Formats: sequence, C-alpha cells, structure tokens
Amino acid sequence: MKIKKIISSLFLASMALFTFNACSDVPAPYDIPGTGGNTSIYGEGTMQNPYTVKGAMLNQNGKLGWVKAYIVGYIPSGGDVSSTISDVVFGAEGAGETNMVVSVGPDDKNINNCLAVQLPSGAIRDSLNLKGHPQNLYQEVMLLGTMEKYFGGSGIKNVQAYIMNGDTIGDIPAEEVEAIFSETFASNQGEFTVKNVNVPAEMGAEVWTWDSYKYMKATSFVNYTDYAAESWLISPEIDLSNATNATLTFEYVARYFTNLPENITLWITESSAENWQQLTIPNHVLQDAWTPFAKSGDIDLNAYKGKKVKIGFKYACTEKAGTYELKNISIEDRVAGETPEEPVNPGDNESSKENPFTVATAISKYNSSKPLADTWVKGYVVGYVNGMSIDGSILNDLSGITDDNKTNLLISDNKNETDYKNCLVLQLPSGDVRNSLNLKDNPENLGKELIVKGSLEKYFGTAGLKSITEYVLDGQGSGGTEEPGGDAILEESFNNTFGSFTPVSVSGAQEWKADSYGYVKMSAYSGGKSLENEDWLVSPAVDLSKERTLTFDHAMGPKNQDLSNAADQYTVWVSTDYSGDVTTATWTQVNITYPATSGWDFETVTTKLPAVGAKAYIAFKYKNADNANTITWEIKNLSVK
Repeated sequence: MKIKKIISSLFLASMALFTFNACSDVPAPYDIPGTGGNTSIYGEGTMQNPYTVKGAMLNQNGKLGWVKAYIVGYIPSGGDVSSTISDVVFGAEGAGETNMVVSVGPDDKNINNCLAVQLPSGAIRDSLNLKGHPQNLYQEVMLLGTMEKYFGGSGIKNVQAYIMNGDTIGDIPAEEVEAIFSETFASNQGEFTVKNVNVPAEMGAEVWTWDSYKYMKATSFVNYTDYAAESWLISPEIDLSNATNATLTFEYVARYFTNLPENITLWITESSAENWQQLTIPNHVLQDAWTPFAKSGDIDLNAYKGKKVKIGFKYACTEKAGTYELKNISIEDRVAGETPEEPVNPGDNESSKENPFTVATAISKYNSSKPLADTWVKGYVVGYVNGMSIDGSILNDLSGITDDNKTNLLISDNKNETDYKNCLVLQLPSGDVRNSLNLKDNPENLGKELIVKGSLEKYFGTAGLKSITEYVLDGQGSGGTEEPGGDAILEESFNNTFGSFTPVSVSGAQEWKADSYGYVKMSAYSGGKSLENEDWLVSPAVDLSKERTLTFDHAMGPKNQDLSNAADQYTVWVSTDYSGDVTTATWTQVNITYPATSGWDFETVTTKLPAVGAKAYIAFKYKNADNANTITWEIKNLSVK
C-alpha cells in the first residue's frame, strides 16, 4: 500500500509538472490574437501592429493583414514538382520566382516557424523574389496579404504590398476604422443563417447560397425558370452595447429584378425580442454587369446603440426572379457619412509611347473592375491563346495555329517565356491591327518587340489589353486601327427601346426584346428548352455609298456556354434591296468579333461596312435550331460613322 501511495504521488507530481509546462505557451486571455486588443503578443494584423509569424498562423481566415517576418528561403515548384512546406529550402540558391518562405528570425530553420508566401506576378514578384534578388535573403520584411493556406501549411497569399529597408512597394489601402462587426463571406457564410419563408419544393435549390467567388448569392431563378420565393439571410447577434456610433455598409450586385426596392430589403431587430424594422439603403440600384460590386452607402444604426441586434437581408420575388450578390458587410463605430475618401493615385497610368509599361508593370496595374484607358505596354510577341480559356495559351510554337487564333496575342518581358502567367493577352480588333499583328498570317512576328496602346482590362478572365488603337512593331514604323471619324450617320443606345430599328421574326415564338437594363436581347431558350428560332433586328436606311465604320457593344451569356458556332448563329448583314421581308432580300455578311468566353461582360466590336449603296440596311440575325446550344445575345451602344 505504501509503495502504491508513493507511485501515485510521483504520478500526480509529474502530471502537474506536465500540465504546467504544456500550458506555459498559452497566452493569457488578453493575449488571444484577433480579439482587437492592443496587448496581443501576436499582433493585430495592422500596419502599426502587424502579426508575428505565430499570429499569422493563428489567423488563417482568408482576411487581409500585415505580417512582419524574415525572408529565409523558398519552396521548389513548377513542372512536375509537387511540394509542401516541409520541402522548404533555406537559402536563395535555386530559388524560383513565384514564392518565398519567411520565419521568426533570419537564422531560424524550424519549419514550424515558417510561412509560405505567394508572390503574385507584377511589381511584388519582380522586386521580392529570391531568384532575381538573392540579396533579399535574411532581410526583415512587412507583407500585406491574405492569411490562408499555401503549400499545405500556413501561408500568405495575394500579397499586394510590402515594406523592406524603408521602401514601400505595392498598394496600401487607407486605414479603416476598426469594425464592431464584419463579414466578408470570403471563406463561407460565416455565422449568418438562412430562414426560408416560402421556397417551392419544385425549385430544388436554396435561395441563399455561399459562392466560391467569395460572396453570398440569392436567386430563385433555377434551370431557366422563375420561382416565387421569400428567404432571409440573418446575421448573428451583434453587440452595440459599447458603441459610440454605429454605421452599417455592404457591397452588392443586383441584376434582373423588376422592383429592386421591394425584391431586396434590409431589416434590423433587437435580439431579445424579434421586431423587425426595415432600414433604408441609400444606394441601391440595378447593375448591367456582374462587376464591380456597388457600395450601399452609410446606413445609420445609432437608434440601436447600447443594444444587441440582428440584421436581415430579405429576398422576395414573384414573377421575375432576379439575382443578388452580397459581401463585405461591416458595422463601424463612426458617424454615418464620415467614411474617408479612397485615396487617388495620380500615377495609375503614367505610361506613354516613349515610356511604356513593361508587361510586369501592366499586370501589376490591372484592376478587373476598373479599366485603365490609353495604356502603353512594351513586350515581346510570344504566342497566342487557343480556345476559350487562358489555360489554352500556346507559347513560342506556331505549329498548330489556325484562322481561329487570329484574334489575340500574348506578349511578355521575356522573349523565351514559358509561363503564360507572365504574359499580357492582347485582343486584336478587326482591321489593320489584326491584319498586321496576328501570328497566323504573320508568323515572322513571333519574338519581335511590340509597343501597343489600348485599354488595360479583363480579357480571358485575366489581365489583358483591349480596344487597341496604335502599335509599333519591332521598331519599324507604326500603325493602328483607323479611328472612326466624322459625325455618326446612325446612333442607337438601345436603352429600353428599339429606337429606329425594327425587330422581324421569321420563325419561332421568341423575339427580340428591348430590356430595361439598357440593351436589346434575343434568346431562343424558353420553358427549359432550346427552341428553333430565326429573328432579325433591322436598321433604318443608311448611306453606305462609301465604306463606313460600325461600332457596338455586345455580350453573349450565360457563362460556360459553347461559342464555337457563334459566327454562324449570331451574325451581322447589310442589304440594298430590303423592303420589309428579310427572306427575299439579298444580304451580305459583315465580319465581326465574338467574345472569347461566354458571359455577361460587354465587349466592343469595331468593323468596316462595305460601300454597297446610298440606301442600305444593317441587320443583326439570330438563328437557332431545336435543342441546339443556345445563348442570349445582348446589344447596345451602336454607331455608324
């Protein structure tokens, strides 16, 4: 018995010692990261109080934050290499350009203290990667990026700025007021809940769902059918007990609603007893594109200071089911209307013909929701995109090029580029630009230096240059598309009207429609089926006694549709003997460009109309067979000069 007592005492003592040691690394309650306290030993992720490596590891939530650490190495990647954080190489020899590893100290080689850092293409990668800058090894750096997994371990991705040796590279957002409550929906729907009031079983889907594009989406349009539905997205309890002021904001996209003020509404209630009261959204309008997200404006919640509340977004549609996308909900302790203005960067487009951007700089300047007009870029012609996706990029190989590949080019800072992610994709408009630059007709252009002017915006889902108006090829002369000159002889916006155009239905029940969103559209899809249709949209008589320039914007949606037959099904024609019957007139087809991928983003078409006569007609023709792949064709902003 005595021996048992001694053993028990030793066991308890050892357990106490183990417990003490095991808990010694646990921070006191006031040190828990992410709580907003200034005493966190792991930092707060702000520029003034950045996360330590440990703090970043404890906050892998997809949110943006600052981290201070030391550059210690990289992770091998590329080709057939499949690496994880465990494969870290401490040092700079053999480093690639796309990532690096940081740790708690310059000499620390414990992988448990390491973060993998993704280096996005552009100025960040160009100046920070260890391959080109081995001198960066062991330097202390502050990084602004999203806290999320990378190479199977804790990491930093989407780096948009860094500070090292007193230099700042990248875009640093203005300091924000600390939020009382925020939900970005970047990773999931957070603690929000869905309450269905009326969702038909035959709909077979939820109204509110989280989307992998990092927002919540609400719609009762399913399988091309509109359903009447009511569903709420409700926040968790939000504590305004200690708020001096309370201002709510959010970002949204609203499309296809017939009455947005009634279809989407915002409500608030005290948590203790549900009594929902409607709130006014200052800026709540329909959009004609999926990007950019609109801002709600400041919504004053001061009437609820000192209380605990919930907010709810109510979706209620009857005849027409619109789609609503929602993200970045925030309640801040500030007076409504005191939101700091976003800083203006006057150097966004300092490019010129004499001093163009490099491709890397152009990519770093790219903003998917804000085109940058009149941008000059210099690079080497290295290939083209084959098919509908940027993943189909072909570099330095013209063996398989076809006539379908005449509409675009890839340029890079490296003549021997092997990675399309380092390339800018150029849209070649019909005319001189396409005729002179496309690689099918001009294979000798491969490898030549090209300086080009256009609009820096999204193309093939990534950084691209569109609406090209001028170029210099290999330093030998210059050219460009002939910009339409003179007064327009025909202009039509199609803003909820056909204007002077006439819709003509040859077959099928579906017809051209003027949409309240500011365009005309035609679709052969109805009742869940693709139906046989032939429909024309014909202009009034115009003078085509000389060559003219036709310009219009068009979109072909929805997403992920096959456009391989677009040039046969959705076409433009001219005629001199049209007299009201499109089937008996003689028509000449006009070549136009088509979107590389289907979707709701409008693209501009500029093409030449032939000199056919002083009294001519222009027509858009939509043709579809039963059960064929079909799209919706949307057209606006037409001009003939």
